[in-house]
Amino acid sequence: MLGTLYVIAPGTLLKHGNSEDGLALLEGLVKAHPGVMENHLRVAQAYMALGDASPAYPHVCQCVAHKAELRKDDQKLLEKLVNEAGAALHCEADATPSRAPSASPSAAPAPPK
Repeated sequence: MLGTLYVIAPGTLLKHGNSEDGLALLEGLVKAHPGVMENHLRVAQAYMALGDASPAYPHVCQCVAHKAELRKDDQKLLEKLVNEAGAALHCEADATPSRAPSASPSAAPAPPK
């Protein structure tokens, strides 16, 4: 949230932040937690708010591929970003997640035959 604030808020309101710091914070979150779609959404939102849409596209596509994981309000934001990107946005139909496989008990391998 702080990263988004640094990017979007006018510089006169932020004593110690700026858009570069905000992007660095948000990109760090994506790197540390690539499976959290909200992080990708915030990075995309930040780039697009700064008028630099191209770096936002991979993050938008990641969110499109995992839209169900986003809250309803974030899904609306995603739709807005997709609309803003328009025809320039080209997502792979089979976008693969950038996260490690789940280690949940239901993902246990089948017993040998």
